[in-house]
Amino acid sequence: MDPDVKTSLDFVQSVELPEFEDLGLEAETEAEPPHFDKPELAVTVGSQIASFADNVDPAMREKISNGFLFAQQAANKQIGNPADASSLAWYNTYVKVLTQIGWQSEEHGDVARVIKGTSLQVHKEIIPIITAALGPAVAGSALIVKVLEGLNRMDTNSPWITLFSRESQRAEANQFQMSHVDNPDGTPRITLVNFELAAQRSVTQVLFFKLDNNTAELRHTPRKISVNEPIFSQVAPVIAERLADRVRQFVMEIEI
Repeated sequence: MDPDVKTSLDFVQSVELPEFEDLGLEAETEAEPPHFDKPELAVTVGSQIASFADNVDPAMREKISNGFLFAQQAANKQIGNPADASSLAWYNTYVKVLTQIGWQSEEHGDVARVIKGTSLQVHKEIIPIITAALGPAVAGSALIVKVLEGLNRMDTNSPWITLFSRESQRAEANQFQMSHVDNPDGTPRITLVNFELAAQRSVTQVLFFKLDNNTAELRHTPRKISVNEPIFSQVAPVIAERLADRVRQFVMEIEI
């Protein structure tokens, strides 16, 4: 049964989050908060890269980004230290939290597809997977695809890359999420793909083409989620209040 407003509010207030660790970034390297009103926008949210279509309201972009972060932090706390956690258990908890804050899972892959090969071969599969999940009509203009195509030109020492790497490490595999948010008919809809990469190289290195011929194994699970605005619009301010300073460190804009 989908939660009502009271149930969602009670959940957000009661869920435990990890103790906040201030990274103490230097002022000159600390990223500014994302400009959610940009025509094209992609952000990192912890272990996730999220892009937003032009038709998604800036205020809703920020709320959805906070929702992603809240679900990640809640899953980290419930499952345990990310480096020691089961990837599947973490992802199931992450999705469950999303459904408790006013989001509805519409479609999902029950069995993760497995791709095996060299690190380079596996990396090349990431964009086709995202394209297939979005569908050709959306993928052609989705910023998430442009971000993936341009990642090899980014600075691997930048703060958000360091954070992305830290948040993606788990015992069974390196885990990360890719998502695209669209608003085709007045209801925000999210295409979410969870990736698990089992390889000797870290996720960040693979995404940035720091590769060798080590064998790698990539699992991915696609999912479609819609946002129930009547519920989520009332829950979102409480989520923002609970996250507080975490947003400054975990949500960062990607420059294209």
